[in-house]
This record gives sequence, C-alpha cells and structure tokens, in this order.
Amino acid sequence: MKGLSAFLLKAALLPGAVCAPALVPVDAGAAAWDYVYTPTALPDGYPGGAWDLEAYGDAAPSIVNGRLYFNLRNGLFFYGRGREADPRISASDFTFEWRQEVLRPGNQFSMAMYYAEDPYNWIEFMRQNDGGIMFADGTVIMLPESPATGPHTYRLVKSDSQVELYVDGALTGSLPAGAHTVDYLELSGWGAEYAPYEAYWDHVAYTRGAYTPAELPSPTASTTTCVEVTGVPNWKQFDDGTNNWWDDIYNHTTSSISKSGCALTAVSQVITKQWQNTDPGELNSILRLTPGGFRSGGRVNFEVVAQLASLGYAEGDFTALDEIHTKLEAGNPVILWLWSLKARANGIRPSHFVVAVGKCGDTIYINDPGHSSIYTGRPTLEQYFNRLPVDLREIRALLYYD
Repeated sequence: MKGLSAFLLKAALLPGAVCAPALVPVDAGAAAWDYVYTPTALPDGYPGGAWDLEAYGDAAPSIVNGRLYFNLRNGLFFYGRGREADPRISASDFTFEWRQEVLRPGNQFSMAMYYAEDPYNWIEFMRQNDGGIMFADGTVIMLPESPATGPHTYRLVKSDSQVELYVDGALTGSLPAGAHTVDYLELSGWGAEYAPYEAYWDHVAYTRGAYTPAELPSPTASTTTCVEVTGVPNWKQFDDGTNNWWDDIYNHTTSSISKSGCALTAVSQVITKQWQNTDPGELNSILRLTPGGFRSGGRVNFEVVAQLASLGYAEGDFTALDEIHTKLEAGNPVILWLWSLKARANGIRPSHFVVAVGKCGDTIYINDPGHSSIYTGRPTLEQYFNRLPVDLREIRALLYYD
C-alpha cells in the first residue's frame, strides 16, 4: 500500500482478557453488551487487553475531550492484532456497534470486517465507498448522507442467516450471511497525504447474540446527546485561499476584515444559516451604510444587527454553558463573545467571537473565524480556551436565533 496510510482497531477478545478503562463483562447470553470500549484512555493492547491499537509513522491516535481521535496521512498505519479464537465470538450470532464522526473522509475507508475461521480467511462485510456501504458480495447500500460524516452510530447484527446494518437505530440494509464462526472483529480507516482521513470514535461495543437497537440500546445512548447544526458556512476572516474579502477595509477604519473582522464573520455565518448567503464582505458593506451599524470604537453593533436579522441578543455571564447547550439542542447556532480574564498592559481586555455549531455530550464544536492551526481535529470551545496564549475563559454575550 505505497503512499497510503491506514489504521485498524481490532477486537481480538482473548479468553479472560481485561482492559481496565474500557471493558464491561456480563453473563453469557444476557441481553447486554459483553464489552464496551469508551475512550477514557487508549486501548491497553496485548497480551492483557481485549482491544488493540498500534501506530506507525510520525503521528499517533490520541484522546481528545473523551473521544478517540485519528488524523491519518501518508506514512501512517494503525492496526490491531488478533491471533486466537475466543468462545465469546466464535459463534454464528453477534452484535457489533461503534459511534464515529468523520471530519474528513479521505479517499475511502473500510469501516468494519470480521475474520472467520483463521486470520488468513477474513470476510470484509462493510466498506464505505462514495457514501455507500459495500458488503463482501458486492452489495452496496447507500447511507443517509454522502459522505457519511456524522456523528453516526453504526451497528452490525449477524445471525445464522443474514447480516443487518443499522445507522442511528434505523435498519439501512441486509444481505444473506453464512454460518461460519468468527475469530476476531476489526474496524479500520484509510487516508493519504492528498486525502487525509480524520475522525473521532466515541465507543466500540460487542456482544454475543443478534440484537436490534430496540432490543439492546447503545451503551451511551442514555448519557450522550449529539447535535449538529447544518447550513452554517465555516468562513474565515483571514486569507484562507477561498475568500476575497479578507483585505477589504473594515468599517470606516484603516484596518481590514482580516485584522478586525471576527465578529463580522461570525455574524455573517449565522445570518446565512437563517436568511440568505451574506458573506463577511457583503455584510461589511451593509453595516457601513446602516446608521449605527458599527459602534464608535469600530465593533459591530449587535443591537442593530439583532434588529436587522431578527436575532436574539443577550449580555451576561454564560460561561456555565447551559444556555448554549439548550440553543444548540434546538438546532440553532450561537455566536459567542469570548472575553479574557487578563488585561493587556494598556488595560484592555482582549475579546474574540466564535460560532457554536454543534455538541456531543459536554463538548461544544465551534467555527472560529480567526484561527485554524491552534486546533487538533475539529475545533471545540475547550480547545480554544486551553490552547490560546491569551487566557480567554469568559463568555460575556450571545447572539442567536430562537
């Protein structure tokens, strides 16, 4: 596989295996998960662990905000090993589930496979290819979205007669399956320098017996709420090679959008979501012609913007995040005005604007108009707080749709 990188996370499930942060054994035959891996730590690996993950190259998987994070480029090869059959999976029926969010799908990625009879007789029964799942017999089932980014929960249910695929609890497709036994299970992904594969995994679970989502809920279904607000463009105020507004004169000043337009860019993202395509350059022109569109210090006048675009505007201390979570769960993006707790030498407290566009559990995903390189994987509010040199840790205002 020259010029190609890959990772494989395999559930070898060796007899008596123990994986301290991740595994939850149950009685044989019970309608519950035999094993659940949640990313509180990297898999323990062999010989004692039941889940294995190894990395080759100049980067490795990591735990980011309680999620297993991958960014696969040329020269990376992540894989797991399994060499012994286990009575818990050497059966004709099993249920295999994982939850993942693909940030960049790469050129293609193999999503799941099982190895039957021996390590050299494997059967690949799922592969994403142009938004579809391809089973071993060549059957293709199209996924609800293309590319299948997510976050989504995938479940494979294998019985004596068939393999079924569920996506987010709904049966997506099925095909006949043989009654062969299984030595171990595997998840995998593929990327290359020209098309990196970048993803988060939230859990991987396995049990004996064939269970639909209604018969056996996901291991994290009752504790994790994930919401993705669609239709919000991730525009930048600086020159990212795709926009032509970055060097426009900002307001009526001598500054530019690139230097001073974080609030302007954040507002344009939210207006575009609700109304019509209004990029930062266009919004800058509108506000320059609108009485009171900018305050005397040059900042966007949010009261005026709220009236023009029918937005809600509130000032206060929202650092506890409760109201932000509520608005995201209602499907609405939220502009966050972030203030530093530390003043500069001139006494001014720096501030910045970002747009909250999704959440999963306690994690809030953001569009950051002013930065890209400070983040590992998809930008989150926590990463912004933790990685920026200036200590920005106070949320002083919200601009939002109800």
